[in-house]
Amino acid sequence: MGSLPLTILAFAGYVLALLCALLAYRVGVAVGSRRAHRLWTEWTGISPAELHSRAFDRELRQLRRAIGRPADPWPEQGRED
Repeated sequence: MGSLPLTILAFAGYVLALLCALLAYRVGVAVGSRRAHRLWTEWTGISPAELHSRAFDRELRQLRRAIGRPADPWPEQGRED
């Protein structure tokens, strides 16, 4: 019975170490992503928030170009009823 409190204490230490490691990871990711976003913006002049709208605009231009091309002829268009 003497080892039960020691086991509980070891388990509590393990959980505390796990929580500290998880917190350090999350803080590190947040700091790293802010630094990465800053470096990206300095290098390209485009903020990460603008990338989605620019990609949408590029796809929209491509779609408009594709729509502007002549359509394939349909067999029904060639005959007169």
